[in-house]
Amino acid sequence: MGGWPKRVLVYDLEIVNAILGRGEVKKEGVNYCGGWDDHAGMGVSVIGAWDSGEDRYRVFCADNCDEFGDLAAQCDLLVGHNSIGFDNKVLAAAGLELDPAKCYDTMLACAAGGSRRGMGLGDLCAANFDVPKSGSGADAPPAWQAGRVGWVIDYCLHDVRMTRLLFERIAETGQVVHPGTGREVSVERPW
Repeated sequence: MGGWPKRVLVYDLEIVNAILGRGEVKKEGVNYCGGWDDHAGMGVSVIGAWDSGEDRYRVFCADNCDEFGDLAAQCDLLVGHNSIGFDNKVLAAAGLELDPAKCYDTMLACAAGGSRRGMGLGDLCAANFDVPKSGSGADAPPAWQAGRVGWVIDYCLHDVRMTRLLFERIAETGQVVHPGTGREVSVERPW
């Protein structure tokens, strides 16, 4: 892909149990984890990924989660958005440790030297590609618990696609449009 010197895996995950937001009231019939630091209690419902080596999107659930770990081990670069602060911690709590030396977080790269506020995937993709998110991550756990598996997988894969678009822009140009200012800013490339 574009002469990249590495095999890249872009990934995102959704969780099983909802996280109660500040000031939010628990919804009847929805299971919650113990909060933002309860990574083990969150559980993994689905992992979506794009593998540059096969130019293929993949879905991993409880029956094939180990295959995600095997695939990640084969790849040279693991790319996510807020993956170091969230996804990787949830994966580790589920027994899937990713090599931190191979991880590149597009949110951290775009926010380097500044605030992460306004650097959400939806904000960055709206500013750079006019591509909106298809929903909210907060909607995924209740949807999963209600058996709306297809919706959760579709939502997760859309986030993988958006992360891939953002990563490709960074890899090819080293620039992104900052959502707050509308100006292009330099972003450190992963290699």
